[in-house]
Amino acid sequence: MHVLEAGPERIVVETQNVSAVRSLLTLFPPGALRGASFIERQETGVWLATLSPASYVNRAAALYRHFHRRRPGSGAAARPVAKEIDR
Repeated sequence: MHVLEAGPERIVVETQNVSAVRSLLTLFPPGALRGASFIERQETGVWLATLSPASYVNRAAALYRHFHRRRPGSGAAARPVAKEIDR
């Protein structure tokens, strides 16, 4: 983690992976994946991290897969399918 900018109204922090990301082979060596967090002071004095809408969607999808035990590319339906019960 590195602080790229620190001021009275904004802080920018960079993060990167410290270990290799592997799946049968090394996909990303240490330091290859980087991200930045922008934290800004609002008029009320509260500090908020700003994220793009795509970032929120990505996080929501990851949480959905985690809680529903789904893996990306598994072909699983995006929503549960209700089964009818014959009586």
